[in-house]
Amino acid sequence: MGLAFSLISQAFPPKSKFNVEDIPDLSGRVVIVTGANTGVGKETVKALLQHNAKVYVAARSQDKAEQAIQDLKEQTGKDGIFLKLDLGDLKGVKASAEEFLSKEKELHILFNNAGVMVPPIDQVTAQDYDLQFGTNVVGHYYFTTLLLPALIAGAKSSPDGKARVVNTSSSAAYFTSTIDFNTLKNTDVRKKKGAWQLYSQSKLGNVLFANEFGRRYGDQGIVSTSVNPGNLRSDLQRHLSFFERTFINWMLYPASFGALTQLYAGTSPQGADMNGQFLIPWARPAALPSGARDPKLGEELWKWLEEQGFPPKTKFNVDDIPDLSGKVVIVTGSNTGIGKETAKVDHLFSPQAHRQLAYLHVALLIHNAKVYLAGRSRDKTIAAIDDLKAQTGKEGIYLELDLGDVKSVKASAEEFLSKEKELHTLFNNAGVMLCPIDMITAQSYDLQFGTNVLGHFYFTKLLLPALLAGAKSSPDGHVRVVSTSSFAAYMAKTVDFNTLKDSPARRKASKLDLYAQSKLGNVLFSNELARWYGDQGIISTSVNPGNLRSDLQRHLTVFRRRLMVRLLTSTISFRLELVLYSVDNALHRI
Repeated sequence: MGLAFSLISQAFPPKSKFNVEDIPDLSGRVVIVTGANTGVGKETVKALLQHNAKVYVAARSQDKAEQAIQDLKEQTGKDGIFLKLDLGDLKGVKASAEEFLSKEKELHILFNNAGVMVPPIDQVTAQDYDLQFGTNVVGHYYFTTLLLPALIAGAKSSPDGKARVVNTSSSAAYFTSTIDFNTLKNTDVRKKKGAWQLYSQSKLGNVLFANEFGRRYGDQGIVSTSVNPGNLRSDLQRHLSFFERTFINWMLYPASFGALTQLYAGTSPQGADMNGQFLIPWARPAALPSGARDPKLGEELWKWLEEQGFPPKTKFNVDDIPDLSGKVVIVTGSNTGIGKETAKVDHLFSPQAHRQLAYLHVALLIHNAKVYLAGRSRDKTIAAIDDLKAQTGKEGIYLELDLGDVKSVKASAEEFLSKEKELHTLFNNAGVMLCPIDMITAQSYDLQFGTNVLGHFYFTKLLLPALLAGAKSSPDGHVRVVSTSSFAAYMAKTVDFNTLKDSPARRKASKLDLYAQSKLGNVLFSNELARWYGDQGIISTSVNPGNLRSDLQRHLTVFRRRLMVRLLTSTISFRLELVLYSVDNALHRI
C-alpha cells in the first residue's frame, strides 16, 4: 500500500512549491547538462541560461545540439556551448571529459540527465554493455569520475563550498531491488531479460551510483543527488510500441515540469544539504527506493564499475611530488614500460599524454632525485638514460641487475652499496608474465616467481642497511619500498611451494596460475616487509598498476596479445598515476 501510494503521488504530484523563478543568479557558475539537446535536458539548459550560468550542452548529435542551442538563444538571448558526448562509447566519454577539462578548471553543477529507455534488446554500447545500463549508468559514472578534479575545484570556489551532481533516475527504480551483474554485458542471460527489467535496474543503478558517489566525496564538497523527474513527454519514449505510447500518453506532463526537480536539487540553497537524497516530482525529497537502501549493493556496483578497466582520473598529480633533492632512488625494470614511464611525467597529464610513452624516472628526475635505473640490458638502459637526459636535462645512473640470477642480484646490491650509504625509495617494479614453461632462473626457480618475488626479496634484503640509514636521515624518519603486483593477485588463493622450483608439479601448473601466485607473492612479501621493519621506518606498499600495454605482454600468443592489449589494456601512463600515488601516500604516511 505504501509503495502504491508513493507511485500514485509521483504520477500525479501536487503543485510545485519551487519554480524556475526561484533559481538564484548563477553568474560565474559552470554547468554541464548531458542529453541536453531535447526534452528535460533542453528545458534544464533554458532555465540555467536564463539565470546567467555558463552551460555546456552535452549531446551525441552535433546537428541536434546546435539546433537546440540556436532555439535557446532565441528564447533566452544567451548561448549554450556544445560538448560532444556519446555515453554509449567510453572512448567518446573520455574525449568529451578531456575536451571540457582543456577549457575549464572548475565545474559547479553536473546534470547526468541523458538516458535511453527500452531499446531493442540487440542494441549494445561500443564496449558491448547493455545499452541501457551502459548509457544510463556506466557512461555517466566514467564521465563524472573523469570530471572529479573540476568538481572539487568548483566546490572550493563556490560560496557555499559545494559542487552538485544531479543524477536523473525514474520511478522505474522502484520496480527492482537488486542489480543482476550477469546482465550488464551482452550475454545470453541479458537477452532473456525483458527490456523493461533492464531499464528498471539501470534506473536503480543511477540512484546507487549517486549515493555511493556522495558517500565517497561528500567530505570534499560534492553534493550528489538522484531524482525521479516525473512522467514526461519526451524523446525518451521513441522506442515504445504504438500501444505503449497510447497507454501512457494520458499521464504524461510537459518536459518543462520534469526540469523542476533536478533544477531544485542542482541550484536551490536547500540543495546544498541534500547529499545522498532522492527527489520526486515536483521538487520533493523522499525516501530512497527500497533497492537503493542497501549500502552493500552500492559498494558492489562501485567495485564492479571500477573493475571495468576505466579507473577514475587520479586525484594525485605529478605536481604534488615534493622536492626530492638529496633523495636516492632505485627503480627496477626501468629501461622500458612502467619503469621508464615513471621517470618521465612532464607532459603526462595533458590530454595528449595518454597517447605518449612517458617515463617513472622523469617524475623523479624533474623533482631532483638521484635515480638508479636498474635493468638487465645495459644497452637498453643506457638508451633510456639518454632519452631521459634529453627530456629533463638530468642523468639517471645505470645499475646492472638481472633478477633471474641471484648472483647478479647480489653483485648489483653490492655495487650500489659501494656508492651510496643511504636509499630513500625502492621501486620493485620489474616483472615477467606468462613466459614459456621451460624458462627458469639461473638457480632453477620458476622464472615468474623467481624474478617477480625471489629476486626482489633478495635485492631488498641486501639493501636493508641503506634503507634503514635512509630512514634515519629522512626528516619524517621513513623510507619507502613500493612493490608492483597485479590484478592477477586476486586469482590466487595461496602459494603452492611445490611449484616454485623447476619440478614436475610446476610443469603441470598453468602459466597463468604461476603468474597469479607470483603476483600474490609480491603482496605477501610487501606486507611481511612492513611487519618486520615498519618500526624501523620502512613503509612497504604493494600496488596493482592496472591493465596496460607494455613489454610485459611479450610472451603472449598473437591471439592473446590482440585480445588483451587491444581490449583490456590502457596506456602505460595510467599505471604511472597509481605507482606515484602510492609514493605520495607513503610521503604523507597514510
